[in-house]
Amino acid sequence: MFGFGSRGYPADFIAEGLDQTRGWFYSLIVLGTALFGKSPYKNVIVNGLILASDGQKMSKRHKNYPDPMEVVGKYGADALRYYLLSSSVVRAEDLRFQEKGVDEVSKKLLMRLDNVRSFYDLYTPTQLAREKVLGSASPQPDYFPEQASSTNVLDRWILARLGELVRDTTAGFEKYELDTATRPLGAFVDDLSTWYLRRSRDRFKEDGEDKKQALATLRYVLLTVSKVMAPVMPFFAEDLYRRVGGGESVHLADWPSFAKATEGEARLLEDMKMVRTVASQGLQARERAGIKLRQPLGIFETATQVADELKPILTEELNIKEIKYNPELKEDKLHTELTPELKEEGMYREWVRAIQGWRKEQGFSMADRPGLLITTTDSDFIRKHRETLMEATGLLSLETKEGEAVAFERL
Repeated sequence: MFGFGSRGYPADFIAEGLDQTRGWFYSLIVLGTALFGKSPYKNVIVNGLILASDGQKMSKRHKNYPDPMEVVGKYGADALRYYLLSSSVVRAEDLRFQEKGVDEVSKKLLMRLDNVRSFYDLYTPTQLAREKVLGSASPQPDYFPEQASSTNVLDRWILARLGELVRDTTAGFEKYELDTATRPLGAFVDDLSTWYLRRSRDRFKEDGEDKKQALATLRYVLLTVSKVMAPVMPFFAEDLYRRVGGGESVHLADWPSFAKATEGEARLLEDMKMVRTVASQGLQARERAGIKLRQPLGIFETATQVADELKPILTEELNIKEIKYNPELKEDKLHTELTPELKEEGMYREWVRAIQGWRKEQGFSMADRPGLLITTTDSDFIRKHRETLMEATGLLSLETKEGEAVAFERL
């Protein structure tokens, strides 16, 4: 098995702890060059030492570390793998092991991603869901193309971000820099969950071409993410890949390719980053003014010029009616004056939230259409908006009567 021309020699890489370099790496290269005239490996990954949380060496006698199998049982092997591979320990630096770091990976990365997948399943055509459960044919290619294409700005943005993820992950693995290969995934999942999906929710609820594009885009993103995460989190990746109809196994799939971002994609990425910064500033202004997000406001002035196609996203995020560009401003300005029309719209949103909260407490699914009787001093308001409230909250009927204490009763 050894000798010139033998398969797998020299190895593409070897990996071992920092404390083993003298006895392992040096011995290998001495023997390899002496026997065969060349190094037995092309690359070396040196891992640092994993220490207890207090910086001391882990010791069975002192029991200053959690049982690894208990950590795996609690958070999963994938969360532990990502925590370690995205840390400084793969750069030959010491790592103070913190169980809360594994917990954070489990909650902020894996649970978020699984919530996105659950949302996708919620709006996937029934027949397709049945096919996945039964393990039959792959999803219909006419409804879910292998390469997503959409005119919606949010779809275009998340696909451009996906290209960045594949590019950065690929570059990290090719350079054997495991931390730079794994860290981009966490930032991408955050963008996918807290921005793309949150701002796209309404698109999935109404049938039409926009919903079709949103579903196709989300499926393509999830399939690609499963391939990107497969080397680091193989179990979760396999489950995700198969749940969205990817085929036999993610570990048999080709590594995703990527193209250099076009000028338009690069500009969109920068513009969206800017919009999210402005949105954060606007939300902080709302918080300082003590005005709930459900209460619509009239005008938001900003010194940042927002692209026209991104203005609807900003107005929805801040729940405002109009964005005004004012280059003279030193800081963004939120107009907090409430007209009667704005107050009425705010009250409507509060009632939608209250009814949705009642549905959740009662354990209703989205398909359930219950009847509801509301006792409240706002009965005239509810009668005025009865039809739109029923449509917004999925009620079969909505009745109301006057009363001092608010009460909900199923009809």
